[in-house]
Amino acid sequence: MPIIPTKTAIVFDLDGTIVCQNTQFSLFFYLLRRGKIPLGFFLKAAFWFVLYKLKALTLSGIMNRIYQFIQGDTPENFKRLLREFYRDSVRKKIYLRPLQLIKECEKAGTPVCLISASIQPLVEIVGDYLKVDFAIGTKLEVANGKFTGKIEGEPMYGAIKLQAIRKLAQNNGWDLGSSYFFSDNQSDAPLLGAVGFPRVINPTLQLRKIARQNHWLILYW
Repeated sequence: MPIIPTKTAIVFDLDGTIVCQNTQFSLFFYLLRRGKIPLGFFLKAAFWFVLYKLKALTLSGIMNRIYQFIQGDTPENFKRLLREFYRDSVRKKIYLRPLQLIKECEKAGTPVCLISASIQPLVEIVGDYLKVDFAIGTKLEVANGKFTGKIEGEPMYGAIKLQAIRKLAQNNGWDLGSSYFFSDNQSDAPLLGAVGFPRVINPTLQLRKIARQNHWLILYW
């Protein structure tokens, strides 16, 4: 028997919405400072980021390149490093307002989901700290207990995000028509348009234009 959607859910993007940084780009600066990646690889990664911004490289293409450095590493070891990155960098960049909103949802029993194109283990670490119910990110491919250096499937981005939330809503009885999604980036327009209460946070110029055209609420924090 299908689950009848009755619940309101709150969904948050991560970068620019929960934290005031690009977590993946910041991770590479952190790794360079810690001596975990050589300068040459960092410079190549920075070049790939530029190509991505110029639309000369897809998100899938860049992620399959920049995570080559963890090839052969174990998920447990890499997650240990990501916890240190979270402790030393990410937690200092978390906005106060979403923390307050998540605490209010916890008291009210409203399910909260964090979803991001950032890598799954990092999204999980942030989700654990925020005490959200679900944390979804881009999966890293594992074979024989070790990372291959590539991502699994497609990045959690754009229409893929929308598919993931629709599936989660179906499995948990969420009514997207009475749910909220908070995001800062135009790539999330499909998911913003699928919920009853889209909330545009600190938007890019492109998203601000889309929000005004669709009469979506724009907030700054």
